[in-house]
Amino acid sequence: MSLNHANLGVLASGSVDNTMKVWDIVKEACVHTSSHHSAAVKKVDWSSVDMSVILTASEDKTIGVLDSRFPNDHIIHTSQ
Repeated sequence: MSLNHANLGVLASGSVDNTMKVWDIVKEACVHTSSHHSAAVKKVDWSSVDMSVILTASEDKTIGVLDSRFPNDHIIHTSQ
């Protein structure tokens, strides 16, 4: 899990169900689910440069870059 330090009411989490979720802590609700990985999401972190960007890493040996302002757009990088 990773707390957004620019907006302390927002949390990102990774899961063994291959998803990354963005949570509204105040509402106690998931506001977005992304299924861009094919294996467990082991690491999520908000970018220190742009706090709207979420970085993910998965057991599928890929990393993801998502902009929380445009949650359906993402970039996946596969290690060779």
